[in-house]
Amino acid sequence: MQRPKKVWLPVSISASAYSQFRGILMKSYSYFGGKAGFSVLDRRACRLYIGDHPRVRPLTELEIGPRPFFTAFLPNASGVLDDHFENWFLTYDEPPSTPPEGLESVVDLDLGREWLDPPSAPLPGVGKDRERMAPNRQGG
Repeated sequence: MQRPKKVWLPVSISASAYSQFRGILMKSYSYFGGKAGFSVLDRRACRLYIGDHPRVRPLTELEIGPRPFFTAFLPNASGVLDDHFENWFLTYDEPPSTPPEGLESVVDLDLGREWLDPPSAPLPGVGKDRERMAPNRQGG
């Protein structure tokens, strides 16, 4: 992304973020503000590249063009993560092959300072669906 020549427009943005943890879908809210510079219809302003990591594979299915219609740049922003959030239990048509991580991962933890093992949730599309979900790669 190229930085715009001027950063002058005051902006105030609210955003919702979704995450999944221990069989629950959570929605949280954030509020940000700062000054922005922007460009409209400048094909040279930015280029989007989506890699081939399994977690971004659904983005390749959206067939997003690599050139922008609009870009915005905020060199500095401050924000607040709201303490209000919503959550829902996840359900499945069939039981998952690997059950979601449960309370056993945090029950009886001591006060040690050693790093815990990273999360081990299965990646979407890994295994039998890998060929079906292979990214559609185009040169450019």
